[in-house]
Amino acid sequence: MYTETSPLRRALIAAGWILLGLLGLLDVFAGREPYYRWTSWLPIVSGPLACTALLWPGRGPKMQVRAVLVAGGSLALTIGIATVAGPDGAGTWGLLESGALLVLLSRAVWVVPRPRTAAAVSAALAVAAIAIPLRWLPRDIQTDSQTAVNWCLLMTLGAGTALAWGLRARLLEEQRARDIAAVRQRQRLELAHDLHDPASTTRCGSW
Repeated sequence: MYTETSPLRRALIAAGWILLGLLGLLDVFAGREPYYRWTSWLPIVSGPLACTALLWPGRGPKMQVRAVLVAGGSLALTIGIATVAGPDGAGTWGLLESGALLVLLSRAVWVVPRPRTAAAVSAALAVAAIAIPLRWLPRDIQTDSQTAVNWCLLMTLGAGTALAWGLRARLLEEQRARDIAAVRQRQRLELAHDLHDPASTTRCGSW
């Protein structure tokens, strides 16, 4: 099973990183104009910082710690930009950061061991991802638009997809672990039966 799905998994991972790279380029080219407010530059920096949580070595902070830090930082940045930024801001709200949040959401559902901890961490990441387009709220208020709200609805769909993908991977992993445990238990029972079965012992001795 693993050898069959491994190439597909590698292809999906490569496609994901390519997509994140393209989102980062969009952030840079959309927010690099010098006359934009300083708040337009923050998403250019926050995106790569969020991606470090995906690239962090396994011996570093646990996934739940990294996820909570990224979710908290993203929510704080969203509140700050939505409060401080003026209607003349430009650039994106942070496309790379949004993508990193969704990937972290999927991985947190899959990797975090305790179900309650996984649920809490996933909820924090989902809220951060859904709220991130609200950084455009000052412009929407000025122009009487609903762009931020519409993108929040789209991010809700993205968060639901990431949640479902991570939950599917978690359930498959748990089922695989149960199957392995069942096989090992059956092998132990068969071995114990062979050791305690006199007929089996006689047959073994006749050989």
